[in-house]
Amino acid sequence: MKEILEHNDIWTLFHRYSSDILPNEDIWIDEHNAIYSKDRRALMKGANTESHMIHEGTKVICDRAFLHRFHTKRVFVPNTVMVIQPCAFYNAYSLEEINIPESVIRIGYSTFEGCRSLRKIDIPKSINEICYRMFYGCSSLTQLSIPDSVTKIEGFAFSGCK
Repeated sequence: MKEILEHNDIWTLFHRYSSDILPNEDIWIDEHNAIYSKDRRALMKGANTESHMIHEGTKVICDRAFLHRFHTKRVFVPNTVMVIQPCAFYNAYSLEEINIPESVIRIGYSTFEGCRSLRKIDIPKSINEICYRMFYGCSSLTQLSIPDSVTKIEGFAFSGCK
């Protein structure tokens, strides 16, 4: 059953978690060295492995979670994720494949900026805007499906794409 959230709950999910890990912060580290918040609701740093399966129950992929994860080619996102914060996959150069489930209701700006190996992406019907520089520099992106639910495309969203 899809979780129903009020506007303030979405704001909290979008802004509460950060990839900045403080020295005494309670965290959980999975078997591939990915770092999650202690409650496992937020992926703070993705593992630098070829394939990364985000744990079921995760609600947020934090800003810069996959920043410069050069070995990551595939990311599998469970249908519990609701928010992908800005710059989550910024400059993940090797990222070729990612699924975005219908549970995702917000994707931040520059999320896939610099993902020059990303070839195909299907934006779910749950998304209504493509934010600023979302796919900037995705020079291999040749297949993109944008649903009718998207009513706003911000500046430079596809600059540097084929």
